Amino acid sequence: MVNRVVATKLTEEEHSKLLDLCNTQGCTPSALLKEAIMERLKPASDAKKEMVSEEIRKFIGVVRK
Repeated sequence: MVNRVVATKLTEEEHSKLLDLCNTQGCTPSALLKEAIMERLKPASDAKKEMVSEEIRKFIGVVRK
């Protein structure tokens, strides 16, 4: 499997907000963006799995905002 790079441009204010969110959630910007992208790409039938994933995140203290 070959990995591809995805990039975006953010204003300084947007970038600061991204870093603050990552620091709060204990993740890297790359991991946060990948999770957001993958969530948008998955089929609706995975909604139940997402509910389980969200419960796990809450349990370990990583809650998305």
